[in-house]
Amino acid sequence: MCTESRSLGLSSSVVSSSLSLSLSLSLSLYLSISLFPVDGLSSDQKYPQARMEHMFGIVAGKIGRHIQTALGRLDLWRGPFSSVRAGLRDSVRVCNKWTQATRELTNTFWPTHEDHPWKGASHEDDYLIGFGKRLSEVGRLRTTYEELCNLLSTSEQSQLRVSDTFVPFDGHKPLRYSRYTQPRWKSAVAQYEELLAPIERHIAGNLQKQMSRMASRPQQLLREFQRYRNLIGRPNISSVLMSERQTLLAQLTTHVEHLEGDFESRTNGGRGGSDSSPPRGRNTSHKINCVVWGKQLRNKITQLLKTATPLLKDLGHSFNEFRDLANTLIDKVGKWVKDRVVEWDRDMQDHLEGTFFCVVLFIFWWCGGVVVWWCGGGGGKGCVCDRKELNRSNISFDRKITLPKELLLRKKKMFAADCCSMTTTLLELPS
Repeated sequence: MCTESRSLGLSSSVVSSSLSLSLSLSLSLYLSISLFPVDGLSSDQKYPQARMEHMFGIVAGKIGRHIQTALGRLDLWRGPFSSVRAGLRDSVRVCNKWTQATRELTNTFWPTHEDHPWKGASHEDDYLIGFGKRLSEVGRLRTTYEELCNLLSTSEQSQLRVSDTFVPFDGHKPLRYSRYTQPRWKSAVAQYEELLAPIERHIAGNLQKQMSRMASRPQQLLREFQRYRNLIGRPNISSVLMSERQTLLAQLTTHVEHLEGDFESRTNGGRGGSDSSPPRGRNTSHKINCVVWGKQLRNKITQLLKTATPLLKDLGHSFNEFRDLANTLIDKVGKWVKDRVVEWDRDMQDHLEGTFFCVVLFIFWWCGGVVVWWCGGGGGKGCVCDRKELNRSNISFDRKITLPKELLLRKKKMFAADCCSMTTTLLELPS
């Protein structure tokens, strides 16, 4: 009982205080951790599961009221957008954090408790989940409004009466969430969408003219679509820009086909000449250059597909063909890169077994001091550079290949101490 009082006392005094929403994230995590000993009591001090569910509800209610107090100081519809966006974002994160914490406790940790396991389904607070969705919807409505205003001049905003779009929410308190307020909220959102429709059609016409000038530059056109992805996802604008989106999809498909042809040309023995082989870099072997180039190409195609999917996924069979083409090329490049890493690994292992390394020490006496130049022959330096490049690219390889560098450095220190009077020393390392 005293444990429950301490936990509830913490949530009541802290959550209802004037803490910032960002600090409430840490509070939610702390509360979830502090609840472990409550349900982890010994077998003769079992904490009833129904009581714990009631406690979850109390804490969720306190979190909701704290968010209402913090956001109640802001004008969600007409206040500064930066402040409103930050407040809504932090509030949604607080709701999601507490919901995730209770779900993990009652679904992962507590069901495996030996003396007092959690029974039944995991606990999820319906109020806090619904409240988080309400806040996300408010943020979406406000973001859409701001993006539309950014594409309209002052005269166009006055002509289209953009300032009247939030009139349906006058007198409505969006932070007062409950199942009883949902019908009125949905009605207000529907009226908002109706008022927004002519504005969206006007904006779609402007975007259509703007993007028609980039029809021959698919990469730039994709960036422009990505820039307005939230607006383009709206049905009124998406339908008007249907032809532009189809044009973009056709150009992206052609672009991926060109990348595939270039890849095949460069990896087929370089038969097209000096420009038809993977680019060569500095200080690394040819195979590692191929690995780096292949990974860059694979990441490029992956990012292209990731960017295009939310913008073009409703175009049906054409998009499915583009997605399959891109995924096939991603798999092909990935397998080719893996084969190059295996070949490099095998070559280096053979090199370690059958090749000797040479350490050359040039020692000069100058002004009473000793200057030492050291170089590793037989490929030792290249091996170290290849390893660094693979590590930088997060590519796994046989860690035994670190042996040459360690041997060379150890022998270098030994010669620096023992051969100060020698001009040149050649050392043959054992295999």
